[in-house]
Amino acid sequence: MDGIQQMLFLMRNEDVLTFVAENAAGGNDDDLREHLVAMEHMERREAEEADNVFRDLLGRPIEAWDLLAAADASYRSTGLVRRVIAAAEAELDRKPQRALQLIQFAERWSRGENSTSRLLLGDLWKQRANALRQLMRYTEALSAAEIAETFYASVPDTEFDIGQARITSAVTLTKMNRYADALRALDRADELLTPFGETVPAAKSALLRAGIFFQQGNIDAAERGWRDVQSVLERLDDKIELARVKANLAECHRVRGAFDDAMRGAQDAIRAYDALGMQAERIRPEWTIANVHIGRGDNDLGLEGLIAAAGAFATRGMIGDEAFVKLDIVEELLRREEWARARALARELVDLFTRAGVTVASVDALSALREAVEREHATVSLVRYVRDFVAIDDPSRPFVPPS
Repeated sequence: MDGIQQMLFLMRNEDVLTFVAENAAGGNDDDLREHLVAMEHMERREAEEADNVFRDLLGRPIEAWDLLAAADASYRSTGLVRRVIAAAEAELDRKPQRALQLIQFAERWSRGENSTSRLLLGDLWKQRANALRQLMRYTEALSAAEIAETFYASVPDTEFDIGQARITSAVTLTKMNRYADALRALDRADELLTPFGETVPAAKSALLRAGIFFQQGNIDAAERGWRDVQSVLERLDDKIELARVKANLAECHRVRGAFDDAMRGAQDAIRAYDALGMQAERIRPEWTIANVHIGRGDNDLGLEGLIAAAGAFATRGMIGDEAFVKLDIVEELLRREEWARARALARELVDLFTRAGVTVASVDALSALREAVEREHATVSLVRYVRDFVAIDDPSRPFVPPS
């Protein structure tokens, strides 16, 4: 991607879009570059002004923001809307409800039918989808991602944005365990993103595809996918996604029984997340470390870590992740023959996964596990079978647990 193309991707301005449309046939790169440089300087000034206004808003209750916006145009400017969207994105992992409040405020004051307004509305609905997904409101999140794609598609030359909206849909579909639909969404995203070469969205698509393979039990394909994209992320200097790759590869090592490699990888991921201030993300490698302890025979330490991870996910409202950790806890309790604790947790799992939106087939499998625990007939093999069954969540798959 050359310098002009990079500037076009970074700038989202009606004047830029109009100028490009009017001068595309002329092919005068010098005029276009000069114009884009001027626009970049103007947007930088607008961003600085928006930062000042946003700092003022942060000192006031969010309930009062609409009154300020109604009275003063500087509290509803395009620059401020962009700044609020950026703040919402930063809050997604830590406080998704707060992120949703920010997005709703920005949307109320995004007006107009021009290309800039429609692009901003696309950005708003994409981040709304992300916030709703974090809040486990998956059906709403999927609809929001589709609305984002519709706004982007209403503006010419927005293939890159449409591709990102499709990735947002794919993430939600993955959380809903609709893996086939998620892979189709990624295929449609890649069709639009591939012509742009190495980009962070294209890398995220590859990361998610590998994650789906992992959830489906294809560890070799998952590891290949994550290793292939690792070098791309290093060239792009995306520290956040690189940290996720470290965490994912650590889990691959753990599943294979390479506990030393898994421990090193998980600890590296935790250090990377700590440096980035991503406290929610560090729970996953902590979960890996807990299972590494159990794999090594340090069961008390491992159980302690699993309980801590489940509690951390629960505190953040991440029900699906909490439920899978508690499946691991049930497995360890059965190994210890602590039937009373296992019974209480097995009952809870049916409710948790139901709230997470798994299919009826998976709920039935979890109910079968609960009944087996209540009768003290459950085995570690049964828990592992149910875990895999629910992770794939394919209603056409027959439930044939180990005898």
